[in-house]
Amino acid sequence: CFLITSRIDADDHRWKDRGIGVVPVKTLPRDKSLQLLCRGRCEDLDDPKQFEFADKICELLGDLPLAIHIAGSYLCTGRIRISLKEYYDKLCSQPVLKDKTMVD
Repeated sequence: CFLITSRIDADDHRWKDRGIGVVPVKTLPRDKSLQLLCRGRCEDLDDPKQFEFADKICELLGDLPLAIHIAGSYLCTGRIRISLKEYYDKLCSQPVLKDKTMVD
């Protein structure tokens, strides 16, 4: 059993007749994205600057539940203490997120 995530539409011809089950995933409302991202770091949402970067991270990740969950897990590992601004800057430096043609 495998989980593969993709932004390819479920109706895309490449999925037809290949035995691949497609489950469309809806995006989260922004308030839920923020809660998921900052779980364990709720104090960050009280700080206007940190809230701003949390919001930018959610926007950058498209409010996609798996992406937000992974980001939030990274931020809450305890092994690393990184600000939301630092994390946002790291995300922005990633080629796949910088070049929108790579994700469309």
